[in-house]
Amino acid sequence: MKKETEEIEFLTLDEEPVTSASSIKEKEIQKENKAKTKTKKPKKKKAKNTREKKENTNRNKKNHKKIIVLTLFIVLIAICILIYMVFVQRFLVQNEIQDLEQLIQMEDINYNSIEKKLKQTVAVGPYRKVEQAFKEYVSDIVDTTKEIQSLTDKEDLSNVLSADNLKKDGPDFKETEQYLTTTKEKLNTRLNDLIDLMHKEKIMSYAENKKLSKTYMDFYEEVAIDHNENLDSMQKSLQQSLDYYMQVFDTFDQAIAFLKSHDSWKIENNKLVFNSSQDYQNYNEIVKSLNQE
Repeated sequence: MKKETEEIEFLTLDEEPVTSASSIKEKEIQKENKAKTKTKKPKKKKAKNTREKKENTNRNKKNHKKIIVLTLFIVLIAICILIYMVFVQRFLVQNEIQDLEQLIQMEDINYNSIEKKLKQTVAVGPYRKVEQAFKEYVSDIVDTTKEIQSLTDKEDLSNVLSADNLKKDGPDFKETEQYLTTTKEKLNTRLNDLIDLMHKEKIMSYAENKKLSKTYMDFYEEVAIDHNENLDSMQKSLQQSLDYYMQVFDTFDQAIAFLKSHDSWKIENNKLVFNSSQDYQNYNEIVKSLNQE
C-alpha cells in the first residue's frame, strides 16, 4: 500500500489565512440575510408609524369637529337665553303694565280683575323684580283709591244734611260731628298719600327696595315713569280733589254748627224748614256751594 505524504504549509506572518469556497459562500449568504432583515424591519416600522399618525390625525380632526359643534351649540343656547332674558322678558313686563293701565283707566273699574293681575307674575329673573316692584306700586294706588272712594261715597255725603239725619241726630249732632271729623282726617291723609304716589321719587322707591342693578332700574324708570306723561296733571287733579273735599267737609261743619246754635228750624214733611227767614237765608248761604256741585 502506497503511503501518501501530506504537505503542511505554514503561514508566514504577512499572509492571510486561506478560506474554503464553501465557507466564503456561507458567509455571503449570512450577510445577505442580515441585510434583508435590516432592510425589511425599518419598512414595517415606518409603515406602522405612518398608519398610526394618520389614525391620530383623523381622530384629532373628529375631536376638533366635535369641539366646534359643541361650542356652536353652547353659543346658540346662550344667544337664545339672552334673547329670552332680555327681549322677551322686557316685552312681557311692558305688555303686563299696559294691560294694568287699561284696566285702571276703564270707566267702570273692575277691581277683581285688577287685583287678580296684580297677584300674578309673568317675568323671571331680575325682570320679575321689576314687574313685582311696579305691581306693588299699582297695588298701593288701587288700595288708596278704593279707600278714597269709600270715604267720598255720594250717598254717605248727601246723607249728612238730609232731613232724616237731621231729625235723627239733631239737635246735638254728636254722631254726625264724629263722622265728619273722622272722615275728613282720613280723606285728607289718603288723598295726600295718593298725590305722593304720583311723585317720581316715590315711584322709584319701589324698585330701590328690590335692590336692582342700574340696568334694571333704568328699565323700571322707563316703564313706570318715562312713558307716563300724565303724572304732573294727575297730581294737580288730585290736589284739586283734595281742596274740593276739604271745602265740602268745612261746609258740613259750618252747617251743623249753625243748626246747633239756632233753634228756629224743624223737620216737616221730610223737609228742613225755618221759622226765621233770616236764619233760612243764612243757612242757604252756607250750603249753596254744595248745591252748585
